[in-house]
Amino acid sequence: MRESKTYQLQVRKITIEYTLDLLEDRFQAEAVHALTPMLHSINDLQRLKQLHLAAAKVQSIKAFAQMLQE
Repeated sequence: MRESKTYQLQVRKITIEYTLDLLEDRFQAEAVHALTPMLHSINDLQRLKQLHLAAAKVQSIKAFAQMLQE
């Protein structure tokens, strides 16, 4: 069964929100806020989920920014 577009948008929004929360918990808020537009520009939900998992393990905000640009 295919998920509805509304459901996909909600999951995307929540995934971005949780990723930002996780990054803000680990790094300076200003640096995280600078990456917010880049995260919001990603429409691929699978990619967002991968980035969320990476946010928990990444060594620096700079390394996470590099992942966003890949």
